[in-house]
This record gives sequence, structure tokens and C-alpha cells, in this order.
Amino acid sequence: MKKVILVFVGILLILPFFSVKAGNIQIGDLIRCPENSAVYKIGADGKRHAFPLSSIYFSRYDNFSSVKTVPLSQLQIYQLGKNITFKTGSLFKIPSVPKVYEVIDDDGTVEWIQSEEDFYARGHSFSDVKDLPETFWFNYREVNVVEDEGASSNTQAPIPPATTETTSETNNTVENPFLTDQDLVNLFDLLDNIPKVNKKLFFVDKFDQEVHTVEIDIPLDYYLYYKNKPHTMGNNFEYIEAYVTHDDWILYELSRKIRNLQGTLLLQGKLISDIELQVVQNSYYSEDWHTGFDEYPKYPIETIFEGNGDCEDLSFLFATLRMIYFDSIAPDNAESQVFALMRFSDHLGVGTAFVDDSGKNNDEIFSIYVDLHQSLYDESPSYYEYNGLKYVYSETTNPEYVWGEIPPDLRGKSVYIHELSY
Repeated sequence: MKKVILVFVGILLILPFFSVKAGNIQIGDLIRCPENSAVYKIGADGKRHAFPLSSIYFSRYDNFSSVKTVPLSQLQIYQLGKNITFKTGSLFKIPSVPKVYEVIDDDGTVEWIQSEEDFYARGHSFSDVKDLPETFWFNYREVNVVEDEGASSNTQAPIPPATTETTSETNNTVENPFLTDQDLVNLFDLLDNIPKVNKKLFFVDKFDQEVHTVEIDIPLDYYLYYKNKPHTMGNNFEYIEAYVTHDDWILYELSRKIRNLQGTLLLQGKLISDIELQVVQNSYYSEDWHTGFDEYPKYPIETIFEGNGDCEDLSFLFATLRMIYFDSIAPDNAESQVFALMRFSDHLGVGTAFVDDSGKNNDEIFSIYVDLHQSLYDESPSYYEYNGLKYVYSETTNPEYVWGEIPPDLRGKSVYIHELSY
């Protein structure tokens, strides 16, 4: 069984696979390695500095012709420094602040353009203003500007409409937009100096109503890596499995902390599947629980970082935790359970099947689970049969439902089963 734990270095610039071969690396050189799409500049401090956005790269360079390809082992010699910022004279805005900033030096110092008159007097136009994700704001420093006594407090630079960065294709071939293993590299050491955000998830014990919490730190660049990946499930849901990121090292750590909850006195004997399910349900519960399909599916890290998600987002998160759990406790026997995404016409849930060595339904284990579920909840679990397997259903959006319980309005409806694999 293939097992890869991945670490990503932000949403660094995706580079076409052409560049010049490296000779001796010097200060000012642009470098990349075949295993990763990030582009770096070697600074006078001897560190490599990443371009976090293509718009930042192209504010300084016209093409990739001078980028050198170096072996990964050579790239890792250079310690990671701070990100490259927009070139002096560049304009940008951030989503939540109604201001336009001008970069006034190459160290990321910026100045707020306070009036429309000043904006045009400097010779600027709307097309010059770029969008900067808020999580990169820490790369910049705003200078203090003292407003003239006669300046109007009601005038400011006009804010252009939000834009979406697009790329043009030279042919009509549609390829899988998701990264392959070859594009990814495990670089734990690079995350040491990256700002992190602490996120809390909680579980409410139904027997005594005590609240248990788990905390996880998510690097900002790690979140932005996922935020800037393609977000499509495909016309025929052919990419739906890509959102179950069971090889994510941060989610492995989250799974470990959730397992620790089961070891506490109050939770002993409680099914780990129910603990994982209720962590997902309680942390992202919405009054309008049946949220339906969103046109913007999220990866589990996005759901945790943003603190909300629709039915498909919560299903991706729960399925990921389930797969990680079995891969962690019994990696040689992880496939004794088969997990699936259960897709209704307007809803998504998760299914679990017990499998024997021949790949057929393990009736003995299934019977044990049914008896256990009956003793805990005074009812038999709900499941769907497909290809000889019995998939126990899990509803991820409402904490009123335990593992194996299906909402009444979904009963009797047709369901498509997307089996997941390691």
C-alpha cells in the first residue's frame, strides 16, 4: 500500500516545465527544482525567497527564460527566506479593506493612496491594481501618512472590481487539473518560520454534555496552497476523490488528537467513528443543516481553517479522517474497510463497508457492528448495498445523527457511490 505524507510550500507560482539548466548559483539567480513548481530568487542574504503569486513574479520579470533548474538536494541547501513582494510602483488591494496601496520600495513598504485625485495624478488606472490575498499582508509594511488638514475624509482612491486571474490554453485538451505525486515534495523544515493560525474543533459528549476540544495549527501558506488549487468536481464528478486528502500530514496530526479523546475516561467505549463524526458535525454545524451542493467544493484544510462548509465539504473532511485513522492504526490492514462518498441528487454523505480478504462483504464484522450499534443507540444502522458490499451511512452535517443513521428525507432516494482508495 502506498503511503505518502505531504507538506506543501504555500501557493507558489506554477511554472511551465521549461527553464535553463543550472551552473553555479549566484546572488540574484532564479531557481526551481523538477520536484516542485515553486520559483525562488537567491538573495544577498544567501537565502532563497519565494514568489507567492504569479502576479508578483510578472511585476518583476517578463518570462521564465532565466529560471535555472537545480536538483532538489541543491535547492535545500539554501534556507527559506521571506517572500518576494510586488515591485516598486506596483498597486494592489486586499479583499476586506477599501484601500489601494502603492509599493514604494523593494522591501515591501507600501503607501495608501488616500484620494481619487491623487490616484489619477500619479498616472494610475484600474487595470494596474492587483489583488493580494489577505494572508500575504504580513509581507508588507504600511508607512504612516499624515493627512493634510484640508483634505476631505470622504474621498479615497476608487476601488476596482474584484478580478480573477486566468490562464490561456494553446489547445482544447482537458487534463486532470490536480497535482500528481511527482509535483509534491515533503519539506517539513520549510514550515518552521511560516505564520500559523490555531484552530479549535470540539466534540460534545451526548451522555454528559461535556465539551471536549482539539486544537491544530495550520500554516497560512499551507491553507493558501489548497485555496489556490483547482476547485471542481468535474462534469461527471470524476475529480470528487481528490478532495479526500488522506495523505495530508496536518490531518494525520488532527486524527491523532481525536484518537486521544477516546482514551479519556468519559469517552472510553465510545466508537471512534462517532467521535470523528461529531467533531465534524459540531465544529461546522449550521441551523440549515441540509445545505445541498455548493458550486465551490473545499478541501478539508480549507473547511477547518474557514470554520464552515456545506455537505460535500464536511463529507470530504469526515472521509479523510476515517481513512487516516485506519491507515494509522493498521496500515497493513487499512483496506479491511472501504470508504465511499454517497452522492444523492442534492446531498453528499459518507459510507463505510467491512471487507474480508477476498474483497467481499465481511458479514461477521458487519454483524458485530450491527449488534454494537443496537446496544448503544437502540436501533439498527442504515446502510446501502452496492456490488455485494453493505455501506453504512454517515450524515456529516447534523449532530443529531450518529454513525449509521440516515435522515428521513434521504431514505428511499437513489444514491451514487464513489468508492475511495488509498
